[in-house]
Amino acid sequence: MLRNREDLFIGQFPGCLVFADKTVHENGDYKDLARVSHAGNKTYSVNPDSLPDWVKKIIDDQAEQKKMEWQGYVQREIGGRPGYFYEKMLDALPLTVFTDWVTTKRKGMTIEECCKELLPIYEKYC
Repeated sequence: MLRNREDLFIGQFPGCLVFADKTVHENGDYKDLARVSHAGNKTYSVNPDSLPDWVKKIIDDQAEQKKMEWQGYVQREIGGRPGYFYEKMLDALPLTVFTDWVTTKRKGMTIEECCKELLPIYEKYC
């Protein structure tokens, strides 16, 4: 179990960063420990208290970096291409959330206002 940095796998996948233990195999792959979304949201596959402090620090640092990158990206998109970004957010939502948003929540807002209001909802699914 995770004795040094070489035992920790960090992989950049299209949907997130994945952190895994190279010393433990599960279902033919490294044991999944945690994931960090593009927005910096952390999801643990194991109890975080079971991880060494140095691993939690790496995950926290990567989550903070992703969060800062995400915030910069969002500001650029809303400021420069709000229509495109709004469409991208809507495409990522589950159908029930999308339907609720477009039928009840967005009425009377500009695209920029929609982007800002929809962002926390979108971040749950990105």
